[in-house]
Amino acid sequence: MYDFQNCDFDGIAPALLQHPLNFSTPHGTADDAWMHFIQPVYDVIDKFVPVKAKRPINKKVSSKKYPKHIIRAVRKKATLWRRYSHSKTSFNKAAYCEQVEVYKSLVFEYERTN
Repeated sequence: MYDFQNCDFDGIAPALLQHPLNFSTPHGTADDAWMHFIQPVYDVIDKFVPVKAKRPINKKVSSKKYPKHIIRAVRKKATLWRRYSHSKTSFNKAAYCEQVEVYKSLVFEYERTN
């Protein structure tokens, strides 16, 4: 897959301007004429546009591993969110918001030290 966001536009423009656009005498079929026209464009793209590295489909994406105390905080936050989303009381909302702040502080502290 081509990465057009990081291509060399300053190199592509002059290269495409040198493309031979004279088709006064096409030879062969329409497919042959099209390939004759498009092949220099493909050559310019191959030369000036980098290729993105593709992740294999069956390769698992690695995720950040947090320590147990942070994972427990996530579980507690999820439990409080479920409790608040069912009952919608201000007490449950306050408990959830307090747990969110605890979780944030734990993650920020972990990220700062590692």
